[in-house]
Amino acid sequence: MAILLWPKTRRGVVPHLKPLVTAAFAPRLVAVYLIVLAVCVLSTLIARAVGLWEPALLKDTVITTFTVILPMTFRSMSFKTGGALTHRLIRETLTLAALLTLYLDTAPLALGWEIVVQLAAIFFGALTAVAATKPEWAPVKRLCDVVLALLGTFLIVWTTVRLFQEPPDWAEFFRSLFFGF
Repeated sequence: MAILLWPKTRRGVVPHLKPLVTAAFAPRLVAVYLIVLAVCVLSTLIARAVGLWEPALLKDTVITTFTVILPMTFRSMSFKTGGALTHRLIRETLTLAALLTLYLDTAPLALGWEIVVQLAAIFFGALTAVAATKPEWAPVKRLCDVVLALLGTFLIVWTTVRLFQEPPDWAEFFRSLFFGF
């Protein structure tokens, strides 16, 4: 948010925020988001029923849903073929889910900060996905990319420092990592 304090950045970004947020939360898209969330809940319940999921994985489930699955759902509407969409989704899911899970399970923040970081990542990730759909929203996309890069850099540094201070429980770490896949 401090980036918005610079007048040049503010002039380039602020006029595009309202139409961008309006487009991201259009009623048709909200309906799609709700369907995707329902499918995620249903698949999680099925995974729990067969013993592949447990409440300790709730944090990973929520973060993966809001930072990977929902933004991918929005971007998926721009693909022309199912094959191209499937290839991109598999590649992004494996890469992003693995990195998110790796980070989240090695050195989580305190709960309050986890929530703040997750909400920020969800918000800026959604804005980035929507802003990528129109050239006039490019300034907003660049700003969101910078914010997400700064957030990611902070998390990498935090994780690195914490890993040197106190190694994780590797059995729990790998269980959560495999859940992401």
